Amino acid sequence: MRLEGKNAEARPLYEESLALAREAGDVDSVSIQLVNLASVAIDASDSASARRLLQEGARTAERIAGKYIGTATVTVVGALVGIEGDPSRAARFWGAAEDARERMGVALDLTDAMFLEPHVRRVRAELGEEAFAEASRQGRAVPYEAALAEARAWLEGRG
Repeated sequence: MRLEGKNAEARPLYEESLALAREAGDVDSVSIQLVNLASVAIDASDSASARRLLQEGARTAERIAGKYIGTATVTVVGALVGIEGDPSRAARFWGAAEDARERMGVALDLTDAMFLEPHVRRVRAELGEEAFAEASRQGRAVPYEAALAEARAWLEGRG
């Protein structure tokens, strides 16, 4: 549904999936639904909910050492950081996440790419192409674990 831009319809389905995953003890699925719900919250201009969901997602990714979901979390944190006024940090998070995906041999899925595209476009316009590219290069030099820890610190107000 998100792929079709139907976030309002997608939200209750993600919430139901999250509840079912929690009930089943499926931590990987819990993490995925937290990131999906955070993306929907960001698109609905609900930064407080997105932050709460991403905090739990980052803690879970660290606990289970889930690099794929941790990378998705860092990517979505970048979008939140960007709308909250720190475009350089957003570009660094995206650079770190892109590097981690490349190292894992996975691509950003289409739904996430469509979510991310307007955020990247806005941040790139704010920074200018050269500053955006430099911040992204800096992010690519950050190891995955450090990027996730920085994202979590930012979410918790320590970064």
